[in-house]
Amino acid sequence: MLQMFVIPELERHNILTCETLFQHDEAPPHYAMCVRDLLVEVLPIRWIGHADPISWPPQSPDLTPLNCFLWGFINDRVYATIPELIDKIVTTVQMVTPCMLSKVHDEMESRLHLCISQGGRHIENYGH
Repeated sequence: MLQMFVIPELERHNILTCETLFQHDEAPPHYAMCVRDLLVEVLPIRWIGHADPISWPPQSPDLTPLNCFLWGFINDRVYATIPELIDKIVTTVQMVTPCMLSKVHDEMESRLHLCISQGGRHIENYGH
């Protein structure tokens, strides 16, 4: 996503400058070497991650607008409609049929066989 979308979009809008800092959260995929290598290549010493080049401040609150505003704002509105949300969840769960569950079982069995045949390696774009 970074290589194919985010970085090209930042470049297209002239946002990727020598002052740009890239910050990602602590999601495990962000620690992958391919992600870190790309960030080092495109934004050397200008990205904030788990350890380097710029570490998150210890014991820091979340430092993104999404975390300090947007999710709380959304959360407040969603929880205001909890009774309706619960009703929709219950209604939707009641729509699950034995036939649907049987198909899930068959699909899961296929995925497990594929995983075994791949030696436990990641299965790229399975089912797409």
